[in-house]
Amino acid sequence: MFLIIPTYNWQFCSQVEDADFTKIAKKAGLGPEVARLLFERGIKDEPSLKKFLEPSLDDLHDPYLLHDMEKGSGANFASAIEQGN
Repeated sequence: MFLIIPTYNWQFCSQVEDADFTKIAKKAGLGPEVARLLFERGIKDEPSLKKFLEPSLDDLHDPYLLHDMEKGSGANFASAIEQGN
């Protein structure tokens, strides 16, 4: 049997959990560790959790706002998408 040996010892911050958010996360099928991690990352209510778990393309930033995107790689990406590559 092949076991993966962890290289990190993950530790949570000693932050107070929000009981309401924990209930919302549990309803979404998330365990307490994941709920706590998301809460610590700033996802603290049901709309934020739904947006995280069910992302939309509308939530993405415009890639052309990146520096020099229009000069090269943006055109390359567009042509590759059009050609199906």
